[in-house]
Amino acid sequence: MSGPSLCIIIKLLAKRPRNDTKRRLAQRVIFGAAGKAPLNINEPIQEVIALVSSDVLRSKVKLLADLAADLRSGRDRFSLQQVILNLILNAKDAMSAVQTRPRDLQITSRKVSLEK
Repeated sequence: MSGPSLCIIIKLLAKRPRNDTKRRLAQRVIFGAAGKAPLNINEPIQEVIALVSSDVLRSKVKLLADLAADLRSGRDRFSLQQVILNLILNAKDAMSAVQTRPRDLQITSRKVSLEK
């Protein structure tokens, strides 16, 4: 592992998460447990938001979530968590130089059609 994932693992090991959601996500990150069952994709998004919210707030970034109801996917929960985690951490880092306007990070989930 490299990049933000390793950074988060180190932080998680140092903090010993007490929150049940953080503990479950930490265990998945550390031990590599992955679920393949259909899932509501908002659940892993919310878990990652809960995990990183204090770090994001310390960076003076306002994290907003606009999640559509009941979006099902047959994708790997752990992979989705990693993607969301990397996107949030990259966006937070990219906004670190912004001084003259609000640092708002909007996470949105929607059902879209890829057909023309």
